[in-house]
Amino acid sequence: TPFEIDTPIPLGRWSELPLHLLAVELDQRGRLDLDASQPLAAGLRWPGAPAPTLRQLLSHHAGLNGGRLHGLYADPGQPAATADPERYAARAPGLLESYSLVGLDAAVKALEQALQSEDRTIAAALEEQLQRLYGADCPRPSLSYEVPAKLARGHRDREQLPLMVASNRHALGLHGSLRGAAALFTPLTRTPLDPAWEAIVEVQNASAVLDFDRKLGLGVDLVDSQRPAVGRVALAFGTAPGYRAEARV
Repeated sequence: TPFEIDTPIPLGRWSELPLHLLAVELDQRGRLDLDASQPLAAGLRWPGAPAPTLRQLLSHHAGLNGGRLHGLYADPGQPAATADPERYAARAPGLLESYSLVGLDAAVKALEQALQSEDRTIAAALEEQLQRLYGADCPRPSLSYEVPAKLARGHRDREQLPLMVASNRHALGLHGSLRGAAALFTPLTRTPLDPAWEAIVEVQNASAVLDFDRKLGLGVDLVDSQRPAVGRVALAFGTAPGYRAEARV
């Protein structure tokens, strides 16, 4: 299937942006405390260390094992995978960034609990925050946590891969196109920065003892790439200061 600028794709960690914005809003309105310790099961706690805060869970500084990434995406036509019993804390909170969907699950639960007093669902709240992230003069292309009917699929060795969707819709389930991604990130070119983006930077730049200069990457480069037996694909490069990462979409 030809890949076009409007082809819907999973946006992965970009899904966290509305989640972070929602957390800041609830914190500012006194519905929750970003720096309050969060209850976690004993197996997810580092012995002798305090429980991680909501800010640490959202910015992946909670000390949870970053290597246990099984089940992030799955074929919806297959039975759900059983929980991995070996997910555990790898270090004390606040030392360095270690991506964990387990920690993100805990953060989502904390936000859901805060929204209960307002009789709001997290799905509706995230859609509302997503709209705030758009530039005022940008078109409104489709960006949604719902799985598109014609979601793009990956290829390997000339064979189409199964349809893969996020196992946690609110953590990693945002879908959109390159046109939608461009509209989402256009406000980052503004000076001064839009307050919504300032709020996300507040969450991401958590005060960590050893951060290895992991800051929010505000640089995103989109480039064309021709792949043998596949065709044209797009590569999105995150260019955070002192940190090198690549997201292939």
